[in-house]
Amino acid sequence: MARNGECDFVLHNRSNEAVTFELEFLDSFFMEDEVRMQSLMNLAGPFSITIEANRKKSIHLKELLDLSDVPKHISGGSSFNIYFKLTDGNITRIL
Repeated sequence: MARNGECDFVLHNRSNEAVTFELEFLDSFFMEDEVRMQSLMNLAGPFSITIEANRKKSIHLKELLDLSDVPKHISGGSSFNIYFKLTDGNITRIL
């Protein structure tokens, strides 16, 4: 079973140096019965993103996800207030 996954957001790098990090999607803290939704986007990852110094970057991810071997996944819908984790070496931020 294949489903489309799509996400748009803007990230700001306010430092004086370019930054590269990996992005991981996290499921909502309110999901019941361990049903996967946003974290399904990780099937297409890892996503490596670079943002130049003192810039903002619009991120658009659109993926075709193969869910045939994924238990407890959502079959459709939309979400807002998406949580994700940014990792750069030993530094991690959850947004």
